Amino acid sequence: MILIPRVKYIIVNTLVILGVPAFGFIGYINIAPFNKSSGETFLFSSLIFAIALCVIFYLSLKKSKNVSNEIDKLIHLSSVGGFTPGSSLKRLGKLGDQINHLYYYLNQMNIKRSLKISTQTTLIDFIATNTLLPLIITDPLGKILYVSKAFIDKKNMIKSECIENTITSILPDLDMQTLIGKLSATHTYTEYHETRETIEIYPVTNKYSEIAYLVYIFGKHMIHFVAKKTEKEQLIHSFLKKITSIDLHHKKG
Repeated sequence: MILIPRVKYIIVNTLVILGVPAFGFIGYINIAPFNKSSGETFLFSSLIFAIALCVIFYLSLKKSKNVSNEIDKLIHLSSVGGFTPGSSLKRLGKLGDQINHLYYYLNQMNIKRSLKISTQTTLIDFIATNTLLPLIITDPLGKILYVSKAFIDKKNMIKSECIENTITSILPDLDMQTLIGKLSATHTYTEYHETRETIEIYPVTNKYSEIAYLVYIFGKHMIHFVAKKTEKEQLIHSFLKKITSIDLHHKKG
């Protein structure tokens, strides 16, 4: 299959279809004075050939429209989820088989990525829960994703009270917009003071240097973790592994 722009395809085919009877008419004018019957046969043959080209052109356009419709349907149903192309693309022939294979491989890649994300989530939850540091992990909007047992014990709270809540429910005076602006510019930790307690806030960035997580450690633990742009991006579980191995004979704030 040769893929060309639809407009160019229509223009070229229209010119060819119009050119065939025009060529037949010119042939008729040149042949008729010598043999009118042969001239008429030549003109008639050119008209039949032009009609055949019109039919082929129409069928090819209809087939092209079907391919476009099937791909649009595939995109729409895939966005809903749980869609397998199956036999709906078989009528497109070899192209339909290729689309089915492409969909299969993309679907397998998405499944593997989902499993990897699920495994990483479980790992982060395990490390965060078992660290000896009282910490909370949120997304950039401040939604609490993980909380350590040490924090729960320190604050005498229930885990379900924290998860899916926002950090401002625990630190009501914290300005998230100002905090994100500051951390996005510095890419290093900052301190936030709440009454008599110091909270160390660490940004964890992705490979695009965008903040993916915020780690709030309650108490002055002097980790001084700095995510430099020259270093590889710090994954959240590697960060947590680092802080779980810290000597907790620290200076309390």
